[in-house]
Formats: sequence, structure tokens, C-alpha cells
Amino acid sequence: MDSNNQTAPKGGKKFPKWGWWVIGIVGAVALIGAGWWVAGSKYKAENQKLKNQLSSTSSTTTSTTSSSTTSIKKTSLTKSKVDGFLEYYNGSIVVSGKFVEYANEIGICFYVDSETAYLIPRDLSTGNGDIRGPWFCFSNQDQAREMFGNDNTTVSKGEGGQCIEGVATIEVSNYAVNTRGAAVWDLANLDKIVSTESIKSAQCQSIM
Repeated sequence: MDSNNQTAPKGGKKFPKWGWWVIGIVGAVALIGAGWWVAGSKYKAENQKLKNQLSSTSSTTTSTTSSSTTSIKKTSLTKSKVDGFLEYYNGSIVVSGKFVEYANEIGICFYVDSETAYLIPRDLSTGNGDIRGPWFCFSNQDQAREMFGNDNTTVSKGEGGQCIEGVATIEVSNYAVNTRGAAVWDLANLDKIVSTESIKSAQCQSIM
């Protein structure tokens, strides 16, 4: 008997050839469907991961922006009264910067550096806002000259006389803002010199 010839079992029917084709097609479709399902699941997972990353980045940015907004530094001085063009403030502040002595009665003035400039009260809410630089002159000039080591107040220090200038960190109080505008300056009482450096003599000049 030829072993390659398959015969149906006795009493049964031979399985049709087209049946094998149907089974093959169904299997292929099932495999393709399973592949698409796996790929779709992976896509959804990656998409969700990306959304989570974007959400986390957005939250971090919002938090950073909020932190930056709330960390804006403001002066610790509090406004006590207004008298004409002068606004008076209570409290004391420690500022750093450059001091310059000018001719005649103007005396020593102080130009605050960028790191401590926020301590100088400037009202930006009215009109065009006070956008002047952070500087002032001392209201107690005789004491200020003595504290800075240039206490020869009996000699008129007109233009061309000997004045002083340098860098310092100081404590001031009784701050008064002059809101008149041009050709005016703020006033503050010099309470203490915390530190000084680079003090030198210079020819007195007019402030204007």
C-alpha cells in the first residue's frame, strides 16, 4: 500500500481540502488581530506616559512661576505719614552701595547697589510710578561726616574742596521719600556704618 495516500477512517468521511484553507486563513487573521491589539496597547501606554510627562512639566513650570511671583522682594519699611511732597517711613534697613560727598550743604549721599535696591521704597502704583534710582542723602550730615571720618565741618566745602567717597554697608532709618520730582532727593538718618572699603579723598563737586 502507498503510504503517501491518506484514506479516511473506516465508516468516516475524508476531510475536504478547502477546510484546511479556512483554518489557515482564520489563524492568520487571528495572529494579525493579536498583533494589532499588542501594538495598540503599546501605543496607548506610550501616549499616556507622554501625557504624564507633559503634565508633570506643566506643573513644575507653574510651580516655578508661582514661586518666582511670590518671592519678589519688598522693602521692610512701612509708610507712617505724608506731609506735602514728603512720604515718611518707619523702620530701619541695611543697604550697600557707594557714598559720595558733595559740595556745600548737600553733604554725603548714598547710591544703593542692585542687591539691596529693593529696600528703598518706590511707589509704582500711582501715576507713571516712581522710577527714580535708589539713592538718598543723609538727614544728619554732621554725624554722617564724623562717622565716615571727614568731620571738618568748620571749613566750607565748596566746589574744588576736599570731599570723600567710597563703598560701604550702612544702616539707616527715618526714611523720607521726596515725591516732588526733578532736582530733589530722598533723606535718611545714618544710624550705623557696618563696613567700609576704598574710602578716598576727591575734589568736591556739585550734585547737579
